[in-house]
Amino acid sequence: MARFILDVNEEWGVTVILIEHDMGVVMDISDRVAVLDMGQKIADGTPDEVRANPRVIKAYLGETEETTTDVRRFPWLRARSPDCCSATRATSTTGRRSARRIAASGRPGRGASTTTRSATSRSAWPRSASSAANGSRSSATTGRGSTGPRSPPSALGGVPVPVYQDSIAKELAFVWNHAECAVIVAEDQEQVDKVLGLRAELPALRLVVYDDSRGMLHYKQHDWLRSYQSVQELGREFAAKNPGYFEAEIEKGKPEDVAIICYTSGTTGNPKGVMLTHANAIAIADAFRKADDVRPEDDALAYLPMAWAGDAAYTLFLSLVVGFCANCPESPETVQRDLRELGPDDRAGAAAHLGKHADAASR
Repeated sequence: MARFILDVNEEWGVTVILIEHDMGVVMDISDRVAVLDMGQKIADGTPDEVRANPRVIKAYLGETEETTTDVRRFPWLRARSPDCCSATRATSTTGRRSARRIAASGRPGRGASTTTRSATSRSAWPRSASSAANGSRSSATTGRGSTGPRSPPSALGGVPVPVYQDSIAKELAFVWNHAECAVIVAEDQEQVDKVLGLRAELPALRLVVYDDSRGMLHYKQHDWLRSYQSVQELGREFAAKNPGYFEAEIEKGKPEDVAIICYTSGTTGNPKGVMLTHANAIAIADAFRKADDVRPEDDALAYLPMAWAGDAAYTLFLSLVVGFCANCPESPETVQRDLRELGPDDRAGAAAHLGKHADAASR
């Protein structure tokens, strides 16, 4: 929906009045926002002005003095130990279990003639594992994700290919075809619709997995479209019939295997795919750890775009090598609030990201 609105505005110069409760959509595409509470207008301004408005915060987020961590308002992914906090958590054990189920749903693993590549498009996805399928070339993820959707493909020799959720159709088609993506993991109906519009242009695609089922009731006629939960169930069934399969496939991995493909922004032409091996990933993380004294007891906020190579290096590689806790914000709109409540020990980002957060923190 968001892409259609932007296209109409850009191509026809038409002003669009949008009445919408999804604040992520509103803040992403609007030039000006008016906020109502109980039928009364309480704010009017740019997205940044509205986001920082005390009346909006009080009406829609609750009083900021509430410091008790509550899963209903602060559902971060906790990736280390079960006693970190009372929010949604994923320990190493639960993460491995989820990865096993998703990865096992694919098959046949490294023994196939090619490697699965999976594409992912999300922005802050508190899943410990998501994209899967092996035996083809790659998998993609589209939506808001951060740490999780990249582990299962790698476990069985697949290669994750994260993409930006706001990419236009032409950009997505190029990356997905260039990477020969066989599996796409999509966040919701909006991202699935992008795939549907490009389906005829993606010859290598054989599976699309979606996470949010809202609006997906009438999409079940496609046999190549599955929910995240159904893929996990397939993994459970396969694992029960093939004990030891997952561990045996992991043992076949080599340092020189490609761990992830990160594409450039494509500002000067078509995006370039940068292939990082597992050896590259570990070397990057180890250098980062030594330079900044990153420790297992540290906390970090995984707020960076998943498709950016910097997020792969920090949120994925470094957290796995060091073992610190990576916390996923509830949504892009809550990053500042989550940042204040978490008080992370470490934070990485481009100058634009850090500058934006510093400016917001000084208000």
